[in-house]
Amino acid sequence: MSKKNRRKTVPQSASRNEDKKEARFKHPNITDGKPCWRFSNTDRDGDFAWPKGEPEEGTIVTKLHDFDSMKWKDIEGSRHHFLTPSSLSSSAVKRLVEIEKDDQIDHLFSFALGGVQRIICIRQNDIAMLLWYDPCHAVCPSSRKHT
Repeated sequence: MSKKNRRKTVPQSASRNEDKKEARFKHPNITDGKPCWRFSNTDRDGDFAWPKGEPEEGTIVTKLHDFDSMKWKDIEGSRHHFLTPSSLSSSAVKRLVEIEKDDQIDHLFSFALGGVQRIICIRQNDIAMLLWYDPCHAVCPSSRKHT
């Protein structure tokens, strides 16, 4: 038989279902990497408008710089956390609808800047799409003092 007409045979063990193994790879977990910041989604209007060009923006960028060297698993906790849709204020839900981001309501994440100040982002895997500046903790009001 010439090389051209030779057929390769697959070992029988390769085609049996009971011998097939699952590929073992680690899917990138939402908490494995470091945050990547996206500013293109910042809301520049409404009650929680991003403070573009304001002194607060410098404070925010400094804080985000501090988070840059941390992994999500080290950031996420009681002060920095996902927001539940039921915890959002009616004005926050209304604004999400107005800016057509209400489909992202399950991905909202809150960063505490200090005291009651918060940054709200849409978090997808390691990407934090910055959305709002919340100086008064009004996106997700808390009954606890100074939070």
